[in-house]
Amino acid sequence: MRWTRTANAGGLLEADGRRVLLDGVCQGLDGYEGTPPELLERLLETKLDLIAFTHSHRDHFLAPFVRCYLRRWPGTPVAGPADLVQALAPYPVTEEPVNLGDLQIRPVATRHIGAAFRTVPHFSFVLRTSGACLWFTGDAAPTQRVSPEALPRPDVLLAPFAYAATEAGWRAAELTGAKELVLLHMPRRVKDPAGLWPAVEAVLSRRDTISVRIPAMGETLLL
Repeated sequence: MRWTRTANAGGLLEADGRRVLLDGVCQGLDGYEGTPPELLERLLETKLDLIAFTHSHRDHFLAPFVRCYLRRWPGTPVAGPADLVQALAPYPVTEEPVNLGDLQIRPVATRHIGAAFRTVPHFSFVLRTSGACLWFTGDAAPTQRVSPEALPRPDVLLAPFAYAATEAGWRAAELTGAKELVLLHMPRRVKDPAGLWPAVEAVLSRRDTISVRIPAMGETLLL
């Protein structure tokens, strides 16, 4: 499997001969990187099997690109929660699981990080390939009110800074049983008003139960 970071908190997953864009195009916001123009152009020329978004916040979702893409590649399925249905009308958006041969994508209703966003419609996505399970969390809060037994059990967790910026977040990541954490939604080091980089590096200096990688924009990882 290959993962290429193409946005602040998302990217392109290539697995079992399929290409799935997960929160893979966005605007820049408050130090978080938007998708560079050259990556937008490259994605526009790429035949995707599915475009999926966890929610409609602009640091995760770029509606004009999706509309342009669907005109270029009509019939490409789009998955996401109810607010995407409204944002992309009349183009269809599914809230149901999607099967792409040996790759299955299941949306899971999850709570957005932060009390101010509790009512935001939000999915995370569990992706099962012929050889592995991945959980793409979007902005799902690390501490969901469910038992550990009800959580997905991924081999790879693709998640935002909150899963490694505090001890509680790190414990939540450990509870998933993931062997690897791909950490997303990290701001530019030169514009980090919340001090997320020092917070993450402090946690990682004390905890090594999960392998952690933080890809740069445009970087491709083999998972």
